[in-house]
Amino acid sequence: MAKSSTATKATKPPHLSAVTFKELLVFPFDISKLTQIIRFIPAFDWDNTESAAIFEMRISWSCSADSCDTNVHSTLDIPQPYKHITALRPSLPPTQIRVLLLHPGTGRDPIYATLWRGDVAVAPRYEALSYRWQDVPAHTDCRKVPHIHIIDNVDQRPFPISKSLVEALFILRESQSQDRALWIDQISINQTDEDEKSGQVPNMGRIYSEARKTLIWLGNPVEQDDIALRIITSFGNFRRQLESLLDEQDTEYSPQMRLGLVHALSLESPEKLRSRRITSFAELPAISDTETQAILAFYQKSWFTRMWPLQEVVLSKDKEVHCGNESLDWKDVIFFATWFMHRHADLVVNPELTVGIKAVNYTNFYAQTYESGFELLPMLRATRAYTATDSRDKVFALVNMIDFSKASGHGTNTQPSNNVPSVLKADYRKGPVTVCTDLAEYLIQSRSDLAFLSLQDHVDRAIWLVDEKFTWSLRHQRRLMKATEANNILSPTWVPCWNRNEMSAPIWLPEANAENFNAIGDSLAGETFAKTMTCTHQGSTLRILEVRGVEIGRLKRRSVVNVDENDDISTAAGRGKRYWGWVLSAIETELGNSSQRDSFAKSNDTQKKELLKKLAVALTAGRVRGGPILDLSNPTALQEHIDGFCALILELTNDPIYSSSNVYPALKDFREYIQNQHPQLPENGTQSDYTHALFEACRNRFLLVTDNGMVGLGPCCATIGDRICLFRGCRVPFLLRKDWNMFKWNLKGAHKLVGECYLYGAMNGELASQVGSSHSLKTFALI
Repeated sequence: MAKSSTATKATKPPHLSAVTFKELLVFPFDISKLTQIIRFIPAFDWDNTESAAIFEMRISWSCSADSCDTNVHSTLDIPQPYKHITALRPSLPPTQIRVLLLHPGTGRDPIYATLWRGDVAVAPRYEALSYRWQDVPAHTDCRKVPHIHIIDNVDQRPFPISKSLVEALFILRESQSQDRALWIDQISINQTDEDEKSGQVPNMGRIYSEARKTLIWLGNPVEQDDIALRIITSFGNFRRQLESLLDEQDTEYSPQMRLGLVHALSLESPEKLRSRRITSFAELPAISDTETQAILAFYQKSWFTRMWPLQEVVLSKDKEVHCGNESLDWKDVIFFATWFMHRHADLVVNPELTVGIKAVNYTNFYAQTYESGFELLPMLRATRAYTATDSRDKVFALVNMIDFSKASGHGTNTQPSNNVPSVLKADYRKGPVTVCTDLAEYLIQSRSDLAFLSLQDHVDRAIWLVDEKFTWSLRHQRRLMKATEANNILSPTWVPCWNRNEMSAPIWLPEANAENFNAIGDSLAGETFAKTMTCTHQGSTLRILEVRGVEIGRLKRRSVVNVDENDDISTAAGRGKRYWGWVLSAIETELGNSSQRDSFAKSNDTQKKELLKKLAVALTAGRVRGGPILDLSNPTALQEHIDGFCALILELTNDPIYSSSNVYPALKDFREYIQNQHPQLPENGTQSDYTHALFEACRNRFLLVTDNGMVGLGPCCATIGDRICLFRGCRVPFLLRKDWNMFKWNLKGAHKLVGECYLYGAMNGELASQVGSSHSLKTFALI
């Protein structure tokens, strides 16, 4: 290599010309040295246009220590000698961090900033930005965004800049007389470097917990946001006066207890508040329908239901909310959300409109109760309503909040709470299917049961409800669960998809303190006898779960209508629309063929009472409102449950929007029997606890009848002939579907998991003896 003729200081590298760089490419060279050389090529040597062009190109280059790729992303006309050099973008090691130093400015003046890179221990005190990525086009370069100038003399790479982030930077530099140090994931982590992301993402929990403050950016205000902001601000004054009242007490409260007391005080009557000298409640604005809609719309902002912000809020010390030029204390945002949901508990609106405000309450609960971490499986369920652009982030954004020493039942997990298992650490080189399957395998190994199977559902209306006789061929499976990985790894039916909302409330609840059934019996509930293996066929790969169990029946009949969660139950018409076809179809399903329907009137009183009890219990999956299991041994509780069911039937069949001709002829006797046996029923049957319990259980489920006469609830994708099985390590029965196409994979006993089910008379160990006898056990390969 030619030496520079100009002497330089020891701390400054020699002036390297484009010619020198070009000479290196045509002779054998050491890439690690080349990496250092290219960094110091002058940025803008206007006397050497070739040098300036190389500077522009190197921003989009990357390379490893021993090889270079061949894909240049620069749009410049690159001279031939440089064609095979594409990369020079050194990954940031986990021990280092990038911090954006945002320079002062006003209005829409150009934004200037410098990117600092160095060890975490010596990083400037920074604030972390929490926001939603909304509009980041591929390969967007901050140099091409008007008015954005970021100086980075270390990495020289493009930064993806969204419009939302640009607006945040304009706002956050206002009223600043000196540089503002910010950690921003779009800029601080190279989003195109999978290795760097895999090293930096696990550190995000620490980054937010050590930040001086977390700044929450909701975007610029939209229509009616000013109404919501004004109301939340006024309630903030109310909150502060309530907290001042607690400050006057000698007792020292924990943050969680303090928050609970403030909310309890806020719900007191005006007279009580006045006696406590709380005067600010009188200044609170009235909340009309217009204000209600504005409030719900404000809390529907996408940030509130995103997965990453959940972690960021839980782990942050101090939080400040920005919506355009307005700033709010995070405590005011959560205080009002909690107060609103308590004061408007009976608010009847489309459930989709309350997702955001409910998410704020959940997020606040997690933030207040976070200590060493949460249990994994319950949090996987609790966060299903939160969204992520990359489905892998539903796992990666969660693990920093988990205490891996916690496991329910007889779990054998001894993982230290601060040590994420290697299989769950963020690794963006894995595809989404691999990440979810690795997680499922970890749950098998770390728990004493297979409770995660109850969180799998295959509710896909576009496919499942088009054809009731739909069968799962391999071709249909690939259409439903598309292979998302380069090596054509198929998604197993036993692996839950975490990147979508919960379609049905699980019958087997994963929470450690939840009441649960025990269809398998106490002696076998903690014995899984499960193992996984990998199979390949014609280039496709599939992970298989082998379980041991017994078939206890097959699906013979099912109802044809299921509950739609979007129906409005505030009116009789809405209740009729929601429940009419479902409940009556369910009864029709249980009554069976025409001869059996006719026999209902001829049945004796004991048989009729048993049918009534069976339907009433099965349609709520054996639970009461809120989740507790119905105690069938308690005559009073059981009778109240049956009365609720009967009141619902009578109201539905009396609704004026349905004429008597709409009632199935066979059901007239059924209704007449209910009316005769229950003359003193509640007037508002469908407003009762029974109605709510029915809706919770029946969402996206059908009533089913087995070939041996058992009645229960199953997933809406169930079809005639599906097998009902009990597995060791499972507290509820599961529906399986034989897959004859898997014979070419040399797999015997291959089944697809359809989903969990409830069976009246089989949920408390009644059939456990069948599973306990070894000669009756079979191996089922779940694919």
